[in-house]
Amino acid sequence: MFLLDEPCAALDPPSRTQFLSLIRQFADAGLTLLVSSHDWGASLNAYDRVIVLNRNVMAFGTPAEVQSKLRSISSMGNQCCD
Repeated sequence: MFLLDEPCAALDPPSRTQFLSLIRQFADAGLTLLVSSHDWGASLNAYDRVIVLNRNVMAFGTPAEVQSKLRSISSMGNQCCD
């Protein structure tokens, strides 16, 4: 198991793409990775499961499920990520 805190911080876009590809390869090989990040938008699809926290669990599931949940929260006028 790997625990990564803000692994893409300060990476330029090409390096970020390479790093996320490496993370995906590790996951596909069966390794468990726990990633903590404030910058999840562009890299969301690199992960199998996502949890969005804002003092409580706001959304949990696959990237598509989480994006859908956050869109519905946002459409209700709530701020999901302040």
